Amino acid sequence: TVNGDYCVWDKKMDEIEELLTPFGFARCNSGYIVNVSFITEIDKTSVTVGGEILPVSRGRKKSFMQAVTLSLGEKL
Repeated sequence: TVNGDYCVWDKKMDEIEELLTPFGFARCNSGYIVNVSFITEIDKTSVTVGGEILPVSRGRKKSFMQAVTLSLGEKL
């Protein structure tokens, strides 16, 4: 976030993903959920968010790209 990273230990990533998805977040791999508004670049295997390059897992790539496309489409 603009205020820094948040680490949550009392919830599973699936639960956090479910809570954040309606607010423009998307999960790119097993360890990261990113704010789509801060994505500056996407390539075949990674996404750049806030200057950080994060991997996009093969298993999540399709759903991640759908979530990004949907989120960006809502803002147009």
